[in-house]
Amino acid sequence: MEDRLAFLCHYFLDKPYLDGACGEGTEGKIDQNPLYRTDAFDCVTFVNLVLALIFSKDLQNFQSLLKKINYKEGKVGYENRHHFMSVDWNPANEQLGLIKPLTETIKDAEGKPIFQMTEAWIDRPNWFRHRTLEAIKLPNAKAQEKKAALDQLHQQAELMAGEKGKLSFCPLDKLFKEENADEFVLAQFPKAGVMEIVRPNWDLTRQIGTHLNISHVGFILQQSGQLYFYHASSTPQKVVVCLLKDYLKSFLKHPTIRGVAIWTI
Repeated sequence: MEDRLAFLCHYFLDKPYLDGACGEGTEGKIDQNPLYRTDAFDCVTFVNLVLALIFSKDLQNFQSLLKKINYKEGKVGYENRHHFMSVDWNPANEQLGLIKPLTETIKDAEGKPIFQMTEAWIDRPNWFRHRTLEAIKLPNAKAQEKKAALDQLHQQAELMAGEKGKLSFCPLDKLFKEENADEFVLAQFPKAGVMEIVRPNWDLTRQIGTHLNISHVGFILQQSGQLYFYHASSTPQKVVVCLLKDYLKSFLKHPTIRGVAIWTI
């Protein structure tokens, strides 16, 4: 697994960052960006593509698995897309057997679990109501047609339900002793895994209509005895790699980032 992940992460290293890189393809009613692509990524589409490639033996298998990774019951449609990591993506991909939760197994030197719990009300209906014309990615549609598509998207909100997103996470202050990485704790991280950046009950109601728990995702990979983090980053605008402990250390004084959720692949 480490070899597969290493090959793919290196293959896509330095590919450009593109927010909202993927959609539902040419048949999409809301977003006609490609169902998948290899030339540009945001953090989620990068993880989706690499996971699907890791577990696939041929193109047909890959295409089928990618739909299951990113859509409820593998049914392609904007309304079925796994828009929310904590209540959509995580449980779906755990059920598929692609990822396994590790957060609650990580302990300190005294044998005590370090995880904490957070929860946020994922207001799916309000999120749909907050979609704007920027969400309508129909390159050949006229302005009137885009407005009609947006109205249709807003109507979808009436069919949606909110839900409580619960998430366990490893607090940053438990991963460091003062400002030095706790190597005992980090040694329990997977050699090949998924890491999510946790912002407990992150209030984005004014911006997008809901609270969230997760703001970013990427891959943990052990190489030459060190843990690295590969992710599609909006800051340098490309797929990058960095030492995991250096990356996490940069958030120790962050006002909203409090920890990470860890999964093994």
